[in-house]
Amino acid sequence: MVRGLARRFSKAVYSAGFCKCGGTAIGASYDLISTHGRECYWVFRKDTVIGKSLRVTGEFDFFKLTAAMSKLGLKSGELLIDVGANVGSISIPAVSRKLFARAITFEPDPKNFEVLQSNIILNKLSREIEASPLALGARDAIIKLLHNYENPGASRIITEPSAPSTSHTVQVIMLDEFLMKMPSPTMIFMDVEGYEVNVLEGSKKTIELGVPVVMEFSPRQISSQSTKGELIQICGDLFTKFGFANSSRREFWSISHLARAWDELEASSIDTDLVFIPK
Repeated sequence: MVRGLARRFSKAVYSAGFCKCGGTAIGASYDLISTHGRECYWVFRKDTVIGKSLRVTGEFDFFKLTAAMSKLGLKSGELLIDVGANVGSISIPAVSRKLFARAITFEPDPKNFEVLQSNIILNKLSREIEASPLALGARDAIIKLLHNYENPGASRIITEPSAPSTSHTVQVIMLDEFLMKMPSPTMIFMDVEGYEVNVLEGSKKTIELGVPVVMEFSPRQISSQSTKGELIQICGDLFTKFGFANSSRREFWSISHLARAWDELEASSIDTDLVFIPK
């Protein structure tokens, strides 16, 4: 159905350059948008963050990927691992604009995953982008995830004993296990709403192959799933340096300064994204 609707709208969308159309291919609560003749996306109509940014600017956080690549001196790559892919606002332009040849995306929220799959088909990237509904973590497990209707990008893992009735059951797997028989990726891009320590724990062997990591760094969110000490420990075990992903300047600091960066960001209630260089 998505293929047929995409074909039906494609001429009107691209000729307009940038437009919004009501959609029913994946439900009545979605809009179809084109980002200035580049990528097309289905987005949640009520999404006030990722969807709104795609409507207004044509991108969401993509500058963080390109800035991180510049900081690393990387012009292109073979395989991008996109953890917490949401509707595909990182992996789809990364592949369609030839920055990466392929991508593997992980999006455990069932509603987000449905839209992600539709967007991959819509942009004719089914051969280049593999979408997985699994969550990544420190070990194989079954967990609960809560969908955020106003900001689907903020769907989060629930650790409280009594999960809301609106939560979803999702399967967790280690990235090392998933990639066991695959070539080493070029980069890991991660936005997992505080679950970073768990994902890093399950990705140790992959990162130790020399794979850099770009991830959201929010003391507030990380503290909801683990501790500052656990984050500092795992990063100290895996990485030598870190830098800010929102700047392409090749400035890096020793991983020994990460605790200070945590304290300063926590005191200022600021979230950021960091690039980590593996040992």
